Amino acid sequence: MVNLALLNYRGERGSGLKDAKTFAGAHHFGFQVESIAETQKRIEAAGGQFFFDLGEDQEKQNFERKFKDPDGIIFDISRKGWLGTSD
Repeated sequence: MVNLALLNYRGERGSGLKDAKTFAGAHHFGFQVESIAETQKRIEAAGGQFFFDLGEDQEKQNFERKFKDPDGIIFDISRKGWLGTSD
């Protein structure tokens, strides 16, 4: 299953971009995973760096842990997925 969300950032808040209004291209992508802790270990072993958490509870839908890869590309992982996805 693939879930694609097209987002239109009108400002900098929440986007992680310095100039979200003029940004063009893929902003980030996400993966739904079985274990956030185990996946984080693998990401960091491969050179990814923790960026920030969005949400409070890892076991609820819409929680995501964001990372940047060695090239600065943002991606996130979620245990329960996002609005519009199913567990």
